[in-house]
Amino acid sequence: AHSTEETEHLVLDFMAEVFFAWWACLYRPEQGAYKPKRYRALDQTAVPEAIPIEVLDTILPTGSAVTDASEVSLGALVPVGTELVIPLDAGSERMALLLLGPRLNKLVYGRAERDLAGTLSFAAAIALKNSELVERLHSAATTDELTGRFNRGALEDRLEAEISRSQRHQLRTSLVLIDVDRFKLINDTLGHAAGDRYLCLIARVLGQKIRTLDVVGRLGGDEFLVIL
Repeated sequence: AHSTEETEHLVLDFMAEVFFAWWACLYRPEQGAYKPKRYRALDQTAVPEAIPIEVLDTILPTGSAVTDASEVSLGALVPVGTELVIPLDAGSERMALLLLGPRLNKLVYGRAERDLAGTLSFAAAIALKNSELVERLHSAATTDELTGRFNRGALEDRLEAEISRSQRHQLRTSLVLIDVDRFKLINDTLGHAAGDRYLCLIARVLGQKIRTLDVVGRLGGDEFLVIL
């Protein structure tokens, strides 16, 4: 898998198919709640609601085994029809929560299914952790630390690809080179922190104005490049 999103889909689809689940939902921790990030159901039912992290982690702390929703407090948090609750924990960090609905073959989730789910949950949690690390490494290698836009190396790679694509498909590619006037004056009079904020503001404005397929990045210093 080359992204966290792709890994999430793989985990959800694999687990749902292994256990013949009628529906499955993968929750990821985000802003104080476990939010349903990936969902699949044969009857196209509505996507479940988010679950408060603090409440669920109190009932099902990190390191808990695979369980069902028979406990009243847990059953009140998860969607109606949840039959298996699978925490995806990597060490002391909860990467996700996977809920499975009834099985298509109408069999119950027995001891063997719970043991298998526990084994697979560890592998799934590590896969999610690894995909996040890969994305962070890739971002660090291609992103300008100050502005959050593409850095020079990433811009050069993208530009080479766009020129090649334009030649292959007889398209037009335009470039906008931006050099900020009197930027040195800002640093000399207001300080480098003000200059940094100014560059971030410019990067944000450029990012808001470009189209989806356009690219903006910082070449270095006070120079920006936009690929149209």
